[in-house]
Amino acid sequence: MPQPHPKFERPSDPLVAQNPFRQQSYAAQTWPNFAAAKAMLPRPILPEQQKWVTLYWRAWELAWKNLSQPQPASGFVANYLDAASDAYLFMWDSAFMTQFGLYGRRAFNFTGNLDNLYAKQHEDGFICRQIDLATGEDFFYPFDPNSTGPNILAWAEWRNYRFTGDDGRLAKIFAPLVAYHRWCRANRTWPSGFYWATGHSSGLSNQPRVPNSSYHHRHWSWVDASMQASL
Repeated sequence: MPQPHPKFERPSDPLVAQNPFRQQSYAAQTWPNFAAAKAMLPRPILPEQQKWVTLYWRAWELAWKNLSQPQPASGFVANYLDAASDAYLFMWDSAFMTQFGLYGRRAFNFTGNLDNLYAKQHEDGFICRQIDLATGEDFFYPFDPNSTGPNILAWAEWRNYRFTGDDGRLAKIFAPLVAYHRWCRANRTWPSGFYWATGHSSGLSNQPRVPNSSYHHRHWSWVDASMQASL
């Protein structure tokens, strides 16, 4: 992982040592093709809306075309759903694709996207929001204002837990999530305790609320970043 000053040792968060994904290696797993997976996916009953049904199955079919295994040099630990928009794993996209994937979990484990993010957590708790799919390298240095976020990993995991009741996963992801929260708390807040973000780090790159903020916080408190931290 790139560091702006490799010889300067930053303080580590002891919780990161409890992150099991950092020591995990990828074990090859296959998944059913789409024809076989359809029997494991929820089947809509909309006799008067056949176009909606067609659209529904097409959405799943497109998702299946973008299921991927990690590339050897990436250091990723799980199969994942590729956003198909760029050669990167994105935090924002991954959190929301996990919600879509909850309904297909019997056929494919869509939490793999999140596992790959946890596997790339830094010693101080930082997780980059954009990671190269081929090399596993961060796209940003940690203290770039656009480097991480939005902080909705805990929200994504809580929704997953409410669907699955998977206590084992909850135990595994608790330490990396708290370490990431601590990093954001230490490096993305004002003295008031409110959080800041940028258009890119918030996932709202064209939002009009904060002027000229696509790449900079403009010294505002960002309501979305503050609310996400409270999740």
